[in-house]
Amino acid sequence: WKRNQRIMKLLDLSKCHEDSPGFKRHLEAFEEATVQLEKSLKKICRICDERAALAVKDTALMTSLISEFETFSHHELNLSEEDETATQGSLEVVMQTILQVVDNRERLFEQINLALVK
Repeated sequence: WKRNQRIMKLLDLSKCHEDSPGFKRHLEAFEEATVQLEKSLKKICRICDERAALAVKDTALMTSLISEFETFSHHELNLSEEDETATQGSLEVVMQTILQVVDNRERLFEQINLALVK
């Protein structure tokens, strides 16, 4: 990456009128660096697209999990009042944690989308 960055900075178009072999070599290196950067950007976009698709599926699963925890929390468990309170508290903590994960993930992908698309 640093090599590509150096090559991109050093392309001096003012020497193009000379059409020297050195300028041609430098131009070829610049073109190759551009091709490599383009490949890297395409790979980054592909990985982000794949990750976003996985996140959508994962969010759906997490939402289903929260729903099922909610259903479970309404069942009679035949526990002591103390155990019932502890169980309900634990379920609430788990559900809130999952909601925070989903929310944070959605914000992360919004930021990635804004950074890459705009």
